[in-house]
Amino acid sequence: FRHFELVSVNPSTMSLVGARITKAMLDRLREIPLDQAIEEAELFPELNGDQETKDAANDVVAARLARAFRDSIKKASYESAFKKYEAIAARDASEASRLSNVWVAALKSDYEAFTSSLISQLPPAVMRDFARTALVKFSAEEIAKVPSLENSVGMELKILPPGTFIMGNQKSQDARDRLHQVTLTQPFMIGVHEVTVKQFRAVMGETESIDEHDAPLPVNVSWEGASNFCKILSEMPGERRAGRVYRLPSEAEWEYACRGGTSNTHFFDGGIDSLALYAWFDRTASGRKRPVGQKLANPCGLYDMYGNVQEWCQDWFGYYPLGSVIDPAGPLVGVDRVVRGGASNSYAESCGSWVRGQGQPTRVSGETGFRVAVSLVDVTNSD
Repeated sequence: FRHFELVSVNPSTMSLVGARITKAMLDRLREIPLDQAIEEAELFPELNGDQETKDAANDVVAARLARAFRDSIKKASYESAFKKYEAIAARDASEASRLSNVWVAALKSDYEAFTSSLISQLPPAVMRDFARTALVKFSAEEIAKVPSLENSVGMELKILPPGTFIMGNQKSQDARDRLHQVTLTQPFMIGVHEVTVKQFRAVMGETESIDEHDAPLPVNVSWEGASNFCKILSEMPGERRAGRVYRLPSEAEWEYACRGGTSNTHFFDGGIDSLALYAWFDRTASGRKRPVGQKLANPCGLYDMYGNVQEWCQDWFGYYPLGSVIDPAGPLVGVDRVVRGGASNSYAESCGSWVRGQGQPTRVSGETGFRVAVSLVDVTNSD
């Protein structure tokens, strides 16, 4: 740098000496430790009043970062790989996008080695591609083994692939329950647990103290309150940066997640006699809701899909469509919103994968709560 400063005042020698200095400096960037090269590239001078030399330095560092990233992936050093990926993304978003397929391949072959923290930081495009290309071939039990994502307020989320399933009651011809084929074309995330009192108050900014007994219980809230919670959570900085847009699940998404690849009334064998292993309902809960996650999970790793509190869905309640449908969103208008899953005071017959309920969207009931669904969207520079 000192030599360059001396010759740069003499235009007649700048071209010759500057070229030799530039080559030496670029060669140095290829040889010194990567962390040091990243720092020195930021200090690179501009030659001839343009960015050509600085761009060349950045290209050298970017190439080294890409090689180091791939080496870390090969060694299954995923946390180290992510640090390099962040550095690449900061320099060249398009290069980071091109390397997304490396993450997808690693997830396909070694998903159990990924931590919840790391999965939480992966770009939305990586998780969408992983769901579309790999999860679609997984059994529900394999999906359950994929680590859950943990968001910025400590909620666990499970990613589910797109798919096709039969929705409704096999034994009913009622238009409100009839069988029909549903295809969901987009991967989505869904809460592993029902939203708790503690989580709800944290997001909504309610600062009053929470009774230790109440904190892990599912919150009771109206449909409007649940929808507002999702809107506020989506606007939190950590969730915006991650590209996570929160909402209530559609009724079809809820049943798809609940069934976990099964087609009967329940997602387990043994009928109603086995329900006590999976649900808090009138026989096991005596009408009192309980802390989330104490019963066995469904095949996809989701808890309390039956019982505890019935859960709001996005849809208006109404008749099911005739024939096959793609990404159904329910009726355009209605009076009541859909609730699913049954509650702690429900009869066993009300706790099933296809069983529907309804509720006024403004009403708060001691039997009704919700779990979130998440759409994964790409993050723009403005975010």
